[in-house]
Amino acid sequence: MCLWSLRLSLPWSLATSPICSCCKKTTASLFALDDPSNPQTPSADWLTQGSRGKATYKNPRQSAVVILNFGQYVSSINVGQRPPQCDFVLCTADKSHVLLAELKIAKMRQMRHHRKKAKVQLFTTLSSLLGAASVAEDIRGAAIKACCLFHQRPSFSSELMIKAPDSFHRRDSPEPENGEKKENLAIEGLGFEYWEYTAHQQYKFA
Repeated sequence: MCLWSLRLSLPWSLATSPICSCCKKTTASLFALDDPSNPQTPSADWLTQGSRGKATYKNPRQSAVVILNFGQYVSSINVGQRPPQCDFVLCTADKSHVLLAELKIAKMRQMRHHRKKAKVQLFTTLSSLLGAASVAEDIRGAAIKACCLFHQRPSFSSELMIKAPDSFHRRDSPEPENGEKKENLAIEGLGFEYWEYTAHQQYKFA
């Protein structure tokens, strides 16, 4: 995996959690990730098959995808200042894809603030990873590189959802199924694209 060399690079080598304990691998054609910072997410259940999660991925070729719970890994660094962190880093085993993912759950009136915060988290995380030469070499070698924000509103009961449709996600025209590419000059300057996904959208591995 492209991030194995983190074990040899400061400050990530100071982590007390073995990197393998924060990783999972899947070849599922559809899988989802849940917000690891949400206390309702059991630590062992942040990866699920199907679409029962806050960030959903379609994997039609059933490629081997390795997912690092980056927040969990970085939080085990107890010496000095912790480096920036997004929620997850995903790499395909063939190193063709490298994705940074941040999950945000917020009410409509709070989303602007959370979106701004997520962009900073993704940019600073990417910058710090590219600062490690051994990691940067693998990352830059990937054909597809993207920073992804998955955002949605808090869950409501199904009855309330039926009576009060989610106006935050409702648009005059249908949403693209596979997310929307947005301009972000800072992230693009590091060789990555920036994408946003709502609760109804999925990332699709090429």
